[in-house]
Amino acid sequence: MKTFPDTQPPLSPGGDASSHEQPYQSFQWADYSAKPDHHYTYTIIAMQGRPGALEDGPKLTLDVTTEAEWSDDPEREPHSVFFNRAAIASQEYARRFQNKSPDEVGSPAFDWLSRGLAEAVVSFIGEAKGAGFGLRVAIYEFQLPLILDALRAAADRGVDVKVVFDAIENATQTPVEPNEEAIATAKLGAFCTGVLRTARSCTTSSLC
Repeated sequence: MKTFPDTQPPLSPGGDASSHEQPYQSFQWADYSAKPDHHYTYTIIAMQGRPGALEDGPKLTLDVTTEAEWSDDPEREPHSVFFNRAAIASQEYARRFQNKSPDEVGSPAFDWLSRGLAEAVVSFIGEAKGAGFGLRVAIYEFQLPLILDALRAAADRGVDVKVVFDAIENATQTPVEPNEEAIATAKLGAFCTGVLRTARSCTTSSLC
């Protein structure tokens, strides 16, 4: 969070300030405390004047109802969309966990970053009970043991499992080797195909 240097020194990791005194100085803002299937009222105020002597300007009130993550309503499409918290949430991560690495913080950091995504994936995979069910997965970084183990268990139940994963070799960041190592460890190679992304088309190479 940016602050006016004339009124407050820069915030340390995890620091916070009132947005009424230190207004948001960016185009985009996100509420990382919002919960699924809840109603919220936001009041947005344009602040005017000089730092330290700001006054309220025009304001706007906005009512928002967040989507439910799972729905039993037969009138709704039978799909659920989940988003984890990534770079866009870096300031909130720094506030909550003092900018320590997730490995150092442990489960609280990973659970917060997941935002229910990993748990939802495992739950969905678990709905495939055996033969007659099929799972189709397209994934970039295929290294999370929680997901790998869930797919391995599904395959052991007789589920038709097919996975395509990113196998591009990149000079600065390449997921292919970690992906292949994780797949081999989970014994999922027979169910996985690496996709070599190019600018115009895709080719595939099987991982056995």
